[in-house]
Amino acid sequence: ACLAASLFGTVQAAPAPSAKLTVVAVQAVEMLPQTVSRRLAGRVTALHRVNITARVSGEIKEVAFADGALVKKGEVLYRLDDVQYQAALQSAKAAVMQAQAESLYAERDYKRQQALYEQKASRRDVLDAAERTAKTSAAALASAKAALITAEDNLKHCVIAAPMDGRMSFTNYSAGNYVTAAGSASTTLATLVSVSPVRVRAALSMKDIAGLFGSIAELQKSAAVQAELSDGSVLSEIGRITAVDNAADEKTDTLYAAAEFKDPLGRLVPGSTVTITITLSKPDSLFPAVQPSALQHDAEGAYVWVVNAPQDGAPKTQKRRVEVGRAVNGLQLIT
Repeated sequence: ACLAASLFGTVQAAPAPSAKLTVVAVQAVEMLPQTVSRRLAGRVTALHRVNITARVSGEIKEVAFADGALVKKGEVLYRLDDVQYQAALQSAKAAVMQAQAESLYAERDYKRQQALYEQKASRRDVLDAAERTAKTSAAALASAKAALITAEDNLKHCVIAAPMDGRMSFTNYSAGNYVTAAGSASTTLATLVSVSPVRVRAALSMKDIAGLFGSIAELQKSAAVQAELSDGSVLSEIGRITAVDNAADEKTDTLYAAAEFKDPLGRLVPGSTVTITITLSKPDSLFPAVQPSALQHDAEGAYVWVVNAPQDGAPKTQKRRVEVGRAVNGLQLIT
């Protein structure tokens, strides 16, 4: 059977011999896969977000970035006053040298007392005391070396560098402020977020996931996502569902899913709200598709004219009620 693709007039049931016949275009029906979609409000989030905090306490001597600037991994962000940490490092080095000298002397004394004891020229308690002193000195040396590592680490953290590429927030503290080391009293100096790719997070109902899209796996494998900004403009880039939450919300029966976009122009700003359209094509579900002009409407709803194969030399037409689906590539799906 064929559906009438366009009707330019009404076919009379029994036209008079003098009536003018109306020309009607007929076109074979196309079969297209079903396409399902959902429009949802989504929140733009950075893929990575880092709170920049001080690992050591001290006065900020320099803020080395501009508010809102793009930075590279390893780029210096803050410099803290390092005078006391330089001094602590020198003290730690001196302590290691002293501990090494004492440990070396104690070890030699122990070996000397051991030789004398074997020659029965020294008492056992003297040997035990020498052994204890040697081990105590070795432990003190290990402790001094550990303190040296801590001092070196503290000095290193007087320079705070970017842990990744991204965009900086406004700094919360300018040069001259005293900041505390990371811990319960630590304060965030600034925030660094990655800029590409970004995610748009939205809540999908479990009903839609099961009934409309089929499954979470199918959603992640085949769904295409478009983002619409607050001004109504639509990104040309097609995003993909890259992550879903591990549990649905018990109160709303929704599951958070995240669509990822490369967004090279930076139009998706973390924290902003956008509208996303999630579309999934189902190639196993084919539906007839016609030109929109083939659809007619009356008080009872939509219908098309079906032209059946000729019988006895004349084609037969039939008026058929239809349910109208989505428009796909300029054609109207009939469900």
